[in-house]
Amino acid sequence: EKKREYFTQATLLYTHADKILMYDLNHLLGRAYICLLEGDKMDPAEQQFNFVLNQVKQ
Repeated sequence: EKKREYFTQATLLYTHADKILMYDLNHLLGRAYICLLEGDKMDPAEQQFNFVLNQVKQ
């Protein structure tokens, strides 16, 4: 239960940070990692990882 609370809080903080750091690579990697840990958000995680990888290639 405590783990779920931490994930919820982390997700909320990342959502608020999106307004400030939307395209910061470290922020996107962190968001994707949170999505992977939750397990039910594989599509958003994959999109964010792919975005970061495409930015690094350029």
